[in-house]
Amino acid sequence: MNTSVRGTAAPATERDVAGAVRTLIDRLDGELRHPDLSPPLRGLAVRGVTLATGWSIDTWRERVDGWYAAAEKPGGHTDTGEWVKRLRKLRSFLATAGRESRHLDADAAADPQARALFGEEGQDVVTTAIDWLTAAGPPDTGPAAAAVVVTDLHKRYGDVTAVDGVSLTIPTGRIFGLLGPNSAGKTTLLECVEGIRTPDSGEVTVLGLRHATSARDIRTRTGIQLQQTGFYDLLTLRETLDLYASFYPRPVDVDALMTRLNIRDKAKTLVKDLSGGIHQRLSLGVALVNDPELVFLDEPTTGLDPQARRVIWDVVRTLRDDGRTVVLTTHYMDEAEQLCDTVAIMTAGRIRVQGSPAGLIARHVGDSVVELAPAAGFDAAAARALPGVRGCVTQGDRFVLRSDDPAALLRTILALPDAPVEARIRRGTLEDVFLAIAETGEPA
Repeated sequence: MNTSVRGTAAPATERDVAGAVRTLIDRLDGELRHPDLSPPLRGLAVRGVTLATGWSIDTWRERVDGWYAAAEKPGGHTDTGEWVKRLRKLRSFLATAGRESRHLDADAAADPQARALFGEEGQDVVTTAIDWLTAAGPPDTGPAAAAVVVTDLHKRYGDVTAVDGVSLTIPTGRIFGLLGPNSAGKTTLLECVEGIRTPDSGEVTVLGLRHATSARDIRTRTGIQLQQTGFYDLLTLRETLDLYASFYPRPVDVDALMTRLNIRDKAKTLVKDLSGGIHQRLSLGVALVNDPELVFLDEPTTGLDPQARRVIWDVVRTLRDDGRTVVLTTHYMDEAEQLCDTVAIMTAGRIRVQGSPAGLIARHVGDSVVELAPAAGFDAAAARALPGVRGCVTQGDRFVLRSDDPAALLRTILALPDAPVEARIRRGTLEDVFLAIAETGEPA
């Protein structure tokens, strides 16, 4: 399987992508509609597609339906007719793929044969197409295709290198998550992108503009929620939003914004009397008061209860649905997995991997992992030495093991003389990817 991550590669041209998509669809037709394939084997092939792409069949349907609707709008994709034809073909395939995939049980779904059906060439075709599709959808060759472009960015503080040659592109209309352990360089990178700090070298463009020449325009079109804010204690929540709204030529309606954030009942409460959760939502409101095209959110749900977190999640998703771009940092891996279209994991000033959460899980961890609570005397070295283990990460008092055959590995573990206190197979998560990279500094 091709596991390369092309987060810093030049964007594919429309012609390159159209060819990759066409080849992918043709291959799907050839492999999945072959008359000699039984329904279970066709289902296994469908599973091969989802393993290779990191997308479920339902996700495929949702994305393709969205592209199809967008392509039919006036002023859509420049090659609308041909693009729509391809999407119709792919939609037709997806209509039957889900039914055939239901012939599988959990063990068959993880069968390595699913990957083997495509061969090396087919896997490369799938990877090429999905790298593009997950990044951008239908091609947009205009200058506004990227909300943020960072090229070879460096920033040092004395002898400490905070950002070490980072390059990345954040497409317009996506939720992008920047993840990493403390001191990874995330804050410095974002501050350089936001214009708060000046990089030592490299280039940053935001909405096609540079801070050196267009700082005022960038500030007007972006919103920033900082992790720590200093509002006036003796102003009310409503007065605070009104104050910040007055700084911009075309602010949003403050009443509507309070309703959106579910804080209208606190409008007359002094800032000093707000709870931590309401204060956090006020901070988000200040970031949105200028109706920004691009929003930076630094750990927007830290300290919030589950219900308040969901309110923020809904707001973030609505921003994306409105065509705005959101760049966020978070220590909650479930949040990144739920919200983000693309995430980048950063350690020691460098971006180690980048891609969709589902794609990173599929490529670097797998659909399933084995989690165990070891017996006394059974350490990480012993876990790594087990047959079939291709990676081990410590999570608290447990080990998480990666394997091409989790079921066989679990049987091996349960047959050990000193069996673990607990062992189970569970779904691989973005947290597994994050911890593996944070522990080693390299892709899992």
